[in-house]
Amino acid sequence: MFVPRHRVAITQGEVDAANALVQTDADRMAANLGVASIPPALLEQLRDQAAFVLDQWRKAQANPPQKEMILTEPYQLGLGNFAEPSLIHYTKPIMVLTNNTDFSGGDFFPAIMQDNKRATILGTRTAGPVASSIKSTAIRTRWV
Repeated sequence: MFVPRHRVAITQGEVDAANALVQTDADRMAANLGVASIPPALLEQLRDQAAFVLDQWRKAQANPPQKEMILTEPYQLGLGNFAEPSLIHYTKPIMVLTNNTDFSGGDFFPAIMQDNKRATILGTRTAGPVASSIKSTAIRTRWV
């Protein structure tokens, strides 16, 4: 399946986390996550993403962007395939139900399924790809 690439905003927090990830060995990382071990392919992909974040941060520091936000070059979000593909493929028709309160993954997943002609989308238009499309509302209470 084809998954689109995205530009992602980088903050100092992501840079700090990426630095920590690159410097952490596999055993310590597994212990931090509470698992017995981490598959080598997964560890490699995590480190590759961390290295990508650090590289993009260095490029932005060398040539500061006009905006306050630092955006990466387009890349694929997520971990990709770190396991062997299954020999069993689901071949029945797939329908994905959406509504106007779906956003983020609820918008992303149906779009990928539809773009790859793997599903029929049933329902109303989603709220969009990012949580910022939801309007914030101040709620007054008697304590405020």
